[in-house]
Amino acid sequence: METAPKTERRNLLITYLQKEIGKILGLKIDQLPSLEQGFFEMGMDSLMAVELKNRLEDSLNCSLPTTLIFNFSNVISLADHIASSILGWELENIERSEFSKAESNKIQELSEVEELSEESIQLSIATKLTKLETLLEDN
Repeated sequence: METAPKTERRNLLITYLQKEIGKILGLKIDQLPSLEQGFFEMGMDSLMAVELKNRLEDSLNCSLPTTLIFNFSNVISLADHIASSILGWELENIERSEFSKAESNKIQELSEVEELSEESIQLSIATKLTKLETLLEDN
């Protein structure tokens, strides 16, 4: 990864982490884990977290804290931590803020949903069900 252009390093690290996490979780090669989903939400347990930490120590040839996977609990945060703190890469501000922008968008979407009245939600669901029924009838 060190020999890759700076603009590609982070993506290579993310892909590497996805593959390692996928191996530990027993996922097929074409089922890479989500970047923003928490490791424990994916089904990782504490033994798997230790296995991931050990694999990373071996591949990075360094010592990592036992709490690494708990402190950086998704692919993006782990990749950014490894890139900046372990590998010493300078991350562009855009790269560092990608995850926080995604989180902000999710929070905004959730707050918009929470502001909807129960009547609006029921109407929306009924409309979508009607569309779905129409699609199913056409097939």
